[in-house]
Amino acid sequence: MNHSYTLKELYAKLVDQTIDEQELLWLKKYFNTGNPEEMYRLIRSEFELPDQMNIPTPKEQEVLARVYQSIAQQRFREALVVAKIPKARLWLRIAVAAAIIAVIFSAGLWYFGNTLKVEKNINYVNDIAPGKNGATLTLANGRKILINDALTGNIANESGVKISKTKEGQIIYEITNNEIGILSYNTLSTTRGEQTQVRLPDGTIVFLNAESSLRYPTSFTNIKNREVELKGEGFFSVSKDKLHPFIVHSKGQKVEVLGTQFNINGYNTSNAVMTTLVEGSVKVSGVVSKEMAMLKPGQQSSFKNGSLTIKEVLIDDAVAWKDGYFYFSGELQTILQDIGRWYDVKIQYDTNSHVHVRLDGHVSRQLTLNKLLKYLGEATGGVQFELQIVQGERRIIVK
Repeated sequence: MNHSYTLKELYAKLVDQTIDEQELLWLKKYFNTGNPEEMYRLIRSEFELPDQMNIPTPKEQEVLARVYQSIAQQRFREALVVAKIPKARLWLRIAVAAAIIAVIFSAGLWYFGNTLKVEKNINYVNDIAPGKNGATLTLANGRKILINDALTGNIANESGVKISKTKEGQIIYEITNNEIGILSYNTLSTTRGEQTQVRLPDGTIVFLNAESSLRYPTSFTNIKNREVELKGEGFFSVSKDKLHPFIVHSKGQKVEVLGTQFNINGYNTSNAVMTTLVEGSVKVSGVVSKEMAMLKPGQQSSFKNGSLTIKEVLIDDAVAWKDGYFYFSGELQTILQDIGRWYDVKIQYDTNSHVHVRLDGHVSRQLTLNKLLKYLGEATGGVQFELQIVQGERRIIVK
């Protein structure tokens, strides 16, 4: 992509349908992390609306969404009557601008929802709180320890290894005796509605998403390779050690690194396992197919049905969960699976529902479920969500 393009030029290419995939990714990235007021000005100019630099409040955004969409529809009708340019061309410009308005002031208002502070001591009657830090640590002897916010300080000592937890929630392994005998393994696992992070004995840091687990040796002393096993989704920041490669086994694939950062998503609900490289380099290979690829930063590999594909992605989107956000890009059914894991709810579709909706956007993982469902309803425009909590069973009914 030519990075010399200005935002205005990229917007024009979008309207003209000459924008390529990389330019489109950059434009979406710019809106979510750059200066959204610039995008507002471009959209307003499409309809000759007054320029307004101030970013509206969430309440004002809801009103503006309806007003601007109404203006877009009215100007479209007027333009068809007086325009001297071909109607198909005019419709394209209006449709594209109206679609962007819908994204920014509906799904896009999630961007501003990210900055909203979550009130403490909320009463969650008929609502569900977001997930939180928590996990279960299973020691080599089979003993299980529940890790929660209240547990800090020393957790356990075994085979020359001290296990502790900081007040920030990170689990830390420290070697207290370098002459460790038998190699032993621990397993750190999260349920639905939990996430956690651990610093392994070599200094590698691993973040675990909801409904995931990591099996790892309690010490990497006197072993050739640092090998771990991941189920679900995890983000790895691997400590460099050229003599001892770090290997992650996950759902039919193997990822080999020396020192780097990457994310692996291999939930059982998906046919694919995806690896996204943040920095450094990794070698991804299939256990059965033996296909292999070296990834560069910004690339994502996908093993699906034994076939390996590589594509360019926005890194921040792929690791949004680690930074406290959902990143939605795809079919609603897949999005609801992520929501179900984080809020620990079942997803149930109305018998008459045939939901085929795609969404793009960011939203905070700290919102209550009702607020999140409200945003989803606005973004989809026709899908209704009903939260039911009956005798402890929590589910979302999709209509």
